[in-house]
Amino acid sequence: MRIIFLAKQQKRKKGQGIYYELHHILPKSLFPLWAKRKDNLVLLTAREHFFCHQLLTKIYPTRQMFLALWKLCSDGQNKSCTPKEYERIKLQCVNNGAFNTFKGKTHSLRACEKIKNSKIGDKNPMYGTHWYTNGKINIQSKDCPEGFYRGRTIDESIKKKSAHTKNIGKHWFNNGKEQVYSANCPDGFVLGRLTSPNKGKTFSKEARLNMSKAHKGKKLSEEHKKKISEKLKDMPRASSKIKKTYTMTESHKKKLSEIRKNKNLHWYTNGIENIQCSECPDGFWPGRKMK
Repeated sequence: MRIIFLAKQQKRKKGQGIYYELHHILPKSLFPLWAKRKDNLVLLTAREHFFCHQLLTKIYPTRQMFLALWKLCSDGQNKSCTPKEYERIKLQCVNNGAFNTFKGKTHSLRACEKIKNSKIGDKNPMYGTHWYTNGKINIQSKDCPEGFYRGRTIDESIKKKSAHTKNIGKHWFNNGKEQVYSANCPDGFVLGRLTSPNKGKTFSKEARLNMSKAHKGKKLSEEHKKKISEKLKDMPRASSKIKKTYTMTESHKKKLSEIRKNKNLHWYTNGIENIQCSECPDGFWPGRKMK
């Protein structure tokens, strides 16, 4: 207030060889009715103007005040701003969201619908695109290039980090009769698995019973078991969890034995005594009398 009071007493005017800047005593962004009043205007030097706006950020810590101070720092006219002061003001503006023009605002339902409709279907730049790879390079496009197949290859650095590295980058391929699970597409094969003839069909209860009866009592031969185990090795599996082995203490073993012994026992009471036994004695009923 003292700076403004002295400036008003001096009756300053522009064009007298001294550089002055017009300052609103009550900020026009907060007090728009006072914006054009002569009583609210004062001429200040660049240093005084900068100092007054510093004080205004403390009196009115709003987005408008921080932006006004930032404008004085960044326009190159004010030389009184040191690097430390510049950093402090910049951090204040960032922390108070002065640079975020959408802070505190929300989209209307109409605007949300417009944004949603602008990215649906053909309007979305990624619509209809898929990943294709040749084992080394990954391409995202609508059509499959020559020598490429559907999917993506993963970098070796990512493969090393993962627990199940054997199946990373592998895909199912088939030639109409056989299906193979490998990283590269063999000759004469196409990406995908063979569809079973029973896919999508539902069997009746009679058919299910006949199928279960037909398989009852059958035992697999050793050759058949070996073939199944070989196929399962190549198939993708979830990462196997390491089974932890625990050693039981003697006290723990005793507690378990007591629990097993008292498994079929129940509490009965006659209103005076509590008894634990397998069957309810005469004159007793289930439960316990609390002390």
